[in-house]
Amino acid sequence: PNHLKLGLKGNPPFLDEATSGLVVEHESYWTFADGEIAILLQKMRKGETWDSALVGRGTVDPFTKQEIQKDLMLERFQEEHPGFDF
Repeated sequence: PNHLKLGLKGNPPFLDEATSGLVVEHESYWTFADGEIAILLQKMRKGETWDSALVGRGTVDPFTKQEIQKDLMLERFQEEHPGFDF
């Protein structure tokens, strides 16, 4: 799945967009608190960086994208080597 549709029943969706990559549906969720909706999309491919969560909705600058990739590599290494001290 690579599409997000959000709206109120009986009304047209106010968000109907393609995601920048594949998403794990059963590990993705949304919450509603204080008048705001928060959506967490779990990526299908760990370590993959997206330019944006939704296609055509802003992009991450090259420096930030590089920092995100470093953080993801470190996180993956920590998962694969739980006894290693950082």
